[in-house]
Amino acid sequence: MRRDNERLEKAGLRVVLISMGTPQEAKKFRESLNLPYTVLCDPERLSYRAYDLGHMSLSSELTLDSALSSVREAARHGVGSAGSQNPTQLGGGFVVGKDGTVRYVFRARRMADRVDASALERAAKS
Repeated sequence: MRRDNERLEKAGLRVVLISMGTPQEAKKFRESLNLPYTVLCDPERLSYRAYDLGHMSLSSELTLDSALSSVREAARHGVGSAGSQNPTQLGGGFVVGKDGTVRYVFRARRMADRVDASALERAAKS
């Protein structure tokens, strides 16, 4: 997403990440990856439930693609204490209009799933 940030901003989007971690963990995460986004904290995962984001299932993750993705992520971000993170929590991507209307929904089904920046851009223009 970072590489798409400029084009998303030009489309009128503001990227906000929601972390299930504490403010200290979110700050460390944002700084370690030099993220240009606002990072909000939701340690109780209320937003994850409100947007109906699921959890990974072992059967969906037992694939070579998922294993390789996990290795790549560990190499990029390191392996260590997960703190208050829930390693089975899946993410998503949403476009919410200024009026509060949800214009686009993406819910990951597997850990390797990522939101498509082009789909976010299209939703912002609709």
